[in-house]
Amino acid sequence: THTGHILDIVDGLRRCGETPNIEGQCYLLAGKAATRIDDFVKLFAKELGVSISSMRLPDFPYRVFHGMSCLLYRSFGVTLPRANDYELFISDKVLSLEKAKRELGFEPKIPIEQGIRETLLWYREQSLI
Repeated sequence: THTGHILDIVDGLRRCGETPNIEGQCYLLAGKAATRIDDFVKLFAKELGVSISSMRLPDFPYRVFHGMSCLLYRSFGVTLPRANDYELFISDKVLSLEKAKRELGFEPKIPIEQGIRETLLWYREQSLI
């Protein structure tokens, strides 16, 4: 997954608004690096001070289900509802910030660990955890 701190994202959006002649362009505004879902979960667990199971479920059944579902739906001329939800968990795609860096001067500054810490602090302050 490629998350980003809200302050970095707002900075990127501000840069989009201030940069001339970029109408219709698409930019990835996110943190410095993509993080694997299991590493993301481990970061949250570490910050929460809890242990998580190291057992990892194989992704093969999900890939087969997703592929067969897409094929079945496509044969009827229909798009698989929420297909992108499956893709999030089984894809190995990493997107690049280079275009945003080059054209907008966008450079994310806040590390994912700080974002997780701040998020959990807010949830604690709201008595949600």
